[in-house]
Amino acid sequence: MSVVAVVPVKHLDQAKSRLAGAVPDRPGLALVLLDRVLRALQESHALDRILVVSPDPRVEGACRGARFLRQKSRGLNPGLEEARREALALEASALLVVLADLATLSPTTVWRMLKVAPSVRGALLAPDRLGQGTNALFLRPPDLLAFRFGSGSLQHHQEEAARVGIPLELFWEAETMNDVDTPDHLLETDLS
Repeated sequence: MSVVAVVPVKHLDQAKSRLAGAVPDRPGLALVLLDRVLRALQESHALDRILVVSPDPRVEGACRGARFLRQKSRGLNPGLEEARREALALEASALLVVLADLATLSPTTVWRMLKVAPSVRGALLAPDRLGQGTNALFLRPPDLLAFRFGSGSLQHHQEEAARVGIPLELFWEAETMNDVDTPDHLLETDLS
């Protein structure tokens, strides 16, 4: 059983756009957050492979040993589809998508998420702090569910799972809820 994690990263010039004016170096912040997420994934020792997918070649240098996939398509969901195809080519039995801005994610929480994830067939979704978005998504098998990331993705993923009859569980954990999207989120997060 092989679990592949995928971390999508926007083009760095577009990263953290809601922090414009509050953060002078948004690309630098995006890379710091990516580094934290990759460290948590790697140190969990629970994954067989980690892929980072991005249209920005500058991201490759920050991959910490994860495999970089240069995204050819436009948008988050198409980029994730490219990564899913790669994971299937690697014969992954499960896929874990983790957004790159979970600044407080720890190896323990990654391990715990995988421990409670479906062992046979199903999906596990980690909502954002507002209970509207999706910050992490586990799928077994990797092609079980269409990606519906974006505005209102929690509901969209739940509706898609119900439509195709897939069991979907929610993972409510502070570390997977605390993404960094606004100046207030940044003030609440210790980046030292």
